[in-house]
Amino acid sequence: MFIKPIINVVLALQAGIVTGSMIALAIIKILLASIVGGIIAYIGFIIAAFIAD
Repeated sequence: MFIKPIINVVLALQAGIVTGSMIALAIIKILLASIVGGIIAYIGFIIAAFIAD
C-alpha cells in the first residue's frame, strides 16, 4: 500500500508520462497508507497488551 504508488510515479517519470494529478493521487495514497498502517499497528499493540496480561 505504501510502496506501490511511489514505484508507479517513478516508472511514469522514466517513461515521460507523469502528470500533476498522478503525483497528487500518489501523495494521497501514501498518506492514507500511513494512516492505515498506524491503525493496524495500534490494534496489534492492543492485542499484545491483552495477551501479556
